[in-house]
Amino acid sequence: MKSSTNNNRLGDLQVDFENLFDHFFGNQQTSQGCKLIPPANVTESDTGFSLVMELPGVSADDVSIEMKENLLVVHGKKVVDKPGEGQRLAKSERRGGAFARKFEFASQIDADGISAEFKDGLLSIELPKSEKVLPRKIEIRTS
Repeated sequence: MKSSTNNNRLGDLQVDFENLFDHFFGNQQTSQGCKLIPPANVTESDTGFSLVMELPGVSADDVSIEMKENLLVVHGKKVVDKPGEGQRLAKSERRGGAFARKFEFASQIDADGISAEFKDGLLSIELPKSEKVLPRKIEIRTS
C-alpha cells in the first residue's frame, strides 16, 4: 500500500499490517495492546464516494485528512482525561490514543472537490470521482 509520507514508511507499514490483521481476525487486539480503529462506512455512486467515520469523543482539531493519488488517510487522536489530583481510576473502559485509517479507491478522485464535515462525533467526507472516469453517453453520428 502507498505511504502518505516518505519519512514514516515503517510506521505506515505497521499500521497497514495491523489493520489487515485486525480485519482478517475480526478483532482490535494488536501487538501493542488495545488500539483505536474507528469504524467507517464507504458508499459509492456514479459520481463519487461518501465516507462516514465514527469518532465519538474526538475533537475536529485533533483530526487530519490527506489525499495522495487514490489513497485517503485519516489521522487523529482521542484524548481521555486522567483522574484529577487525589483521584484514581476505579474502572477504566475508555480508550484514548492515536489512530490512522487508510482507504484506497479504485477510481480516480477529484482531490480539489473533496469536502469534509465533522458533526456529532461523525466525520463525513465526500470524494467526487474525476471527470475522466465519470460515465458519459457517446453520441453516434449518422451521415
